[in-house]
Amino acid sequence: MNENMLNKIHRFMDEVFAYEKEHGSSIGNFKSLVNISKEFSYFNYDANSILDIWKQYRINNHIQDLYRDDPYLFHGFKEVIGEEHIRSCFAQGGVFATYHFGDYRYVPFQIYESTNMNKENSIDIVVDTESYESERSLTKWNELREKNNVNYIISENHSSGLKLLKILRKSGSILLYLDGNSGLGNDSYEIFVRHLSSTVQIRSGIFRLVALLQKPICIIVADQSKQGRSRIIAYEPFFVNKNQLELAVEKAYSFFRNALKKNPHLWRFWFRHHRYVKEWGTPTLHCEKSINIDWYSEDKKFGIDLRTGTIYQMKK
Repeated sequence: MNENMLNKIHRFMDEVFAYEKEHGSSIGNFKSLVNISKEFSYFNYDANSILDIWKQYRINNHIQDLYRDDPYLFHGFKEVIGEEHIRSCFAQGGVFATYHFGDYRYVPFQIYESTNMNKENSIDIVVDTESYESERSLTKWNELREKNNVNYIISENHSSGLKLLKILRKSGSILLYLDGNSGLGNDSYEIFVRHLSSTVQIRSGIFRLVALLQKPICIIVADQSKQGRSRIIAYEPFFVNKNQLELAVEKAYSFFRNALKKNPHLWRFWFRHHRYVKEWGTPTLHCEKSINIDWYSEDKKFGIDLRTGTIYQMKK
């Protein structure tokens, strides 16, 4: 995306924020602000700092939505760190795992490019039904996926587990988004891990599967450099001990957590984060008795105190 388009997006978001400061934000956007506030108020971020993260988050989401409409607006990753780890995992028939972070949509195509895949190879991405139906309507993305031999496995299908098992036994390539938490029914062995200040639940199915088959897992994070340049970091593949699943999940999540600390605005899923939170961190340094409403939902039905992430229902 060129600089002129980026400047237009920033100016547009300035106008949006000026309007919403007076009239309130949609429930979806308001939820993302609440979730960001709950995470960062624990670390004593002030209201302006939290609002800045939220604004940058919405700018990034706007950019990702434009990429969704036209994948060719993206000019490629400027840096690929750990490309040898991608090749190693591919050679061992391992699993690639990533997060909805940065320019995450382009991760499978970087895997394809880094491994010099041929027409006999494919990348199978695990998605939920809603994502599958949504993605099917994107003509340009369908063309890209076909060109790069990228296919989908619907996680809620009863046959999905057998498909994954079959692909891995044949040393095929699988990519899944760990923060998607998609799968068939309830997880038989949910694992809880620290997000930033909260504790969240993560499905363990893929970790149990690679432990069973003794296949490595390679974590890939699409983030940005200090200069704001899009890049990919692939971490060294590791094996999972079936008796130490929690340690494996923590290791996989720690790479994402480190990126999230540096660039929290790059995570797509702030709007739904609360669904998977088991326990929120509690701010410790706010002793003021007065309530300060920093932002409102649309129609000013709800207000939030960004010092604590507390939501209040406003009187009419």
